[in-house]
Formats: sequence, C-alpha cells, structure tokens
Amino acid sequence: MSGDLYASVEYGIAALDAATGNTERWCEIMLLLSNTKACKTSANQKDSLWVSVSSSKGADTTGATTTEFELDANAVHGEYLDNGISAKDGPLGTQDIRMRLQAVALSPKRSFLHLHYSYNTHWLGRLAMQAYLQTLGRGKVGFSQTAGADTSPAELIGGPRSVIERNTMRYFLGLDCALSTAATEGAPRFNSMVDCWYDRIEQYPLQLHEMPRGEYLQMKASQYQR
Repeated sequence: MSGDLYASVEYGIAALDAATGNTERWCEIMLLLSNTKACKTSANQKDSLWVSVSSSKGADTTGATTTEFELDANAVHGEYLDNGISAKDGPLGTQDIRMRLQAVALSPKRSFLHLHYSYNTHWLGRLAMQAYLQTLGRGKVGFSQTAGADTSPAELIGGPRSVIERNTMRYFLGLDCALSTAATEGAPRFNSMVDCWYDRIEQYPLQLHEMPRGEYLQMKASQYQR
C-alpha cells in the first residue's frame, strides 16, 4: 500500500530540511495524529525515534504498540532534498513502513515536493484492516474519485486505499504546520502546531474529522508533557 502527494509550497529547501532532518521534528509531526499516543527520541541514538500508536481515544499509552523508526537524512545541496524515516516492523502486522520527503527548489523560498508513505502487510495486517473497515473505518472515504457505474456520478474511494490516502494527507498537513511554526521553540511551537493541524484537517471533515477540538487539544497537551 502506498500514497503519494505532490505539492508546490512556499518554503525553501533549508526550511524543509529543518523540519524533516532530525528525529525531534519528526516526533512532533507524528504526535499530531490522534492515534499517536507518544513519541520519544534518545540522545544516545540520534537517528532513531519510538512511536506509540493506539486506536483508543484516550491520552494514555495503555494498549499502545511502539515502533522504532530510523532517520535517513541525505545531504542538502541547496537545490534537492531527500529525507525520511522507516521501520522494519510496525503495529497490526505492518512491515517495511516508509515515509519520505523529496523536494526540488523552485526558488530560494519555494519548492516542489513529493511526500511518499507506504507499508507492506502480512496476513495479520490484512485481517486487522478488514476488522477496521467493518468497525471504526466503516463508511470513511479517501480523496481519490472512482468512476460510477454506467451514468452514476463519481464517488470518493473507500476501502484500504482510502486509509492510506487519509494518512498521507495527515502527514502532509503535519509537515505544513511544522513549517509554518518553525520560528518558535519547544512547547510553544508544538502548541501552535496542534492548533494549526486541527484547523487544517477540519478543512476536510468528510475524510479527516475525528473528535471535537477541545478534546483533541487537551489530549495532545497531556501527551507532549510526558
């Protein structure tokens, strides 16, 4: 399963590298998602981050599954960027998880980027996906349109494809918020990212709305303080 998003953004290569060239920034982006319950880095392992995810709506990590990601940040030459994180094994039978940002400079303060997100699954992962689509994911759609039968209008795609499309968009909006709040530091930056991200996902309520604003902000404030 893979999702690819292409966009022209008003940020230069240096800004994109600052947002995706170290594990702490990736942790902040990952923690924006409602099902991410914790994200940790280590001073002793600067190229690793540990992401804990759970389908529960609570803030704690009870029942969460933790995945170790490795950072792969390539050298920046002013005109091209290729940064990403990957994990061999993930939650619910996922394997070979990859998230990669490639970008070329259009001008000193403008870039064209490609965000790639993909993973493989074995039989356990496929069973988990089927269970999700029949319960929490029932009726949810993605962003691509499928041609309707005969003269029927086009419909938004559902099923497993819709899941990876929604996640790819979530990560892109997280990157966008990381870039727009880069001037601040620490907790104030993350608080601004959280506000930004909720506003961004609510522009696509059919695909991305999950919970009321107050509930989401309170949950993320609690998780960041750990």
